[in-house]
Amino acid sequence: MQRLADRLFETLNVVGVQYCHWKSVDKLEDGLAGKTDLDILVGRQDAGIFKHIGMSLGFCPFVSERWREYPGVEHLIGYDAILRRLIHLHVHYQL
Repeated sequence: MQRLADRLFETLNVVGVQYCHWKSVDKLEDGLAGKTDLDILVGRQDAGIFKHIGMSLGFCPFVSERWREYPGVEHLIGYDAILRRLIHLHVHYQL
């Protein structure tokens, strides 16, 4: 059994979704472990397939307070049963 983030990125790679982790790269391991959020920049052309893959793996969208929202950014939360933690993605479709 794989950690949730590992399954997500493995699937994205197999399908060929263009993405990268950015912002707080010094905290990548913490993000993968559910200790902080992961900021993922996704190519606009792959936005739909990214969300479909995320949802198929158990991620759910959520909306934070309106004053904390940014254009082109979506929040996804998924539960990692191995880590017994939530994985929080900030998915950026534009800079």
